[in-house]
Amino acid sequence: MLSRRRSPTTSHRCTYLVSQLFYKMNPAYMLNFLSQKMMEEPDLVLQDTLRRFGVGMAGTFGSLVSVPRSHPELVIFTAKLLVDRHASRHRVSKLMRIAELLLDAGANPNTPHKYPVQGRTPLMLAAESDLLALFSLILDHGGDPLRPDSMGQNCAQIARSSGSMRIFGRLVR
Repeated sequence: MLSRRRSPTTSHRCTYLVSQLFYKMNPAYMLNFLSQKMMEEPDLVLQDTLRRFGVGMAGTFGSLVSVPRSHPELVIFTAKLLVDRHASRHRVSKLMRIAELLLDAGANPNTPHKYPVQGRTPLMLAAESDLLALFSLILDHGGDPLRPDSMGQNCAQIARSSGSMRIFGRLVR
């Protein structure tokens, strides 16, 4: 049997895809997250993201926080436009197909990442986000639900603490 080569870049894309799928399925959370992030000073990771990729999800106003703070209605309007754009561009079925292709291409579902939570894997992020279909797909491709993150939490603990009851129920039955 030919072994698949595990690609760190492909694994990072898989992690990004988890966030895209979560926001697609939770637009109200995305709206709240964007509005909040637009009002605060960008952290070092976001500053670097803005530098490398232009405008990140929460970097609409760059490092200029005085504008959104003085015009919160502009923040809400902008965030709603971004959420609507995201919702219209991505379909759950297509995102799931992309996840499957990434995993088939060698994305390692057990690759730990440094951000947003140290040591979290794509499987852990799917557990945290209660994305049952994606969680099952990643499990089928070798995801380890017992692997701990940097705080010693495995998928069941992450799901329980995040309120991801569908994932938690699957893991404890």
